Amino acid sequence: MNMSNQATTLFDKVWDAHVVRKIEDGPDVLFIDRHFIHEVTSPVAFLGLESRGIGVLFPNRTFATADHNTPTINQHLPVADPLSANQLKALETNTAKYGISHWGLGHQKNGIVHVVGPENGITLPGMTIVCGDSHTSTHGAFGAIAFGIGTSEVEMVLASQCIMQPKPKKMRITINGQLGKGVGGVACRDRLFVVIVKTPLEVHEPISGNTRIEIHKIRLIGVHQSGSGGYMRGAVPHGHLPRSEGHIEA
Repeated sequence: MNMSNQATTLFDKVWDAHVVRKIEDGPDVLFIDRHFIHEVTSPVAFLGLESRGIGVLFPNRTFATADHNTPTINQHLPVADPLSANQLKALETNTAKYGISHWGLGHQKNGIVHVVGPENGITLPGMTIVCGDSHTSTHGAFGAIAFGIGTSEVEMVLASQCIMQPKPKKMRITINGQLGKGVGGVACRDRLFVVIVKTPLEVHEPISGNTRIEIHKIRLIGVHQSGSGGYMRGAVPHGHLPRSEGHIEA
């Protein structure tokens, strides 16, 4: 736990409560409460377990749903694409072998891998959550820390229920003033878009070796109450957000 006198954020409290071990000048070994898998990134992870002769440490903490290679309609029919059909079958076989909940085609709980957690009360405040994908949205709105992981990390979580991850840096942004007339119902998402448009993010620290973050311009379309769009400077990779404060005038 963080023993300093400084106030800690919700993020700090959740993260620090899940650290199994801190590696000096390295990542944290972080315990994972919930692990969501699907048919695309999990087959190779299960092959890795089998080749090493090890099992899934906590099957009850992993949840599988078929959602990447699934047809939108006529799900009662055989999947036409051979690769997709093989991956769906592999997910069914692997989850049965290791005792993992599997929500395949036709199951009443089958759905999008990033949504079934909140839908079924699996995502809860204060949890750490991972999914074998480029992202995993939705969980943060419930006070959980969630991020996407690669196939080798899926294998790591299946085997140990932990992941090696550096603690991301944070940024605090304070929005001052009152919302304009007629925009009282503007969503938090839209306020965030305005913050992105108005805040230039420039990072002056190396990512690895001599590689530095380049400044990019990203076009945003349809920002609420801010014209036709805007520009954000500084595409900041995961884990490299600078610790600083920004103030945006409403």
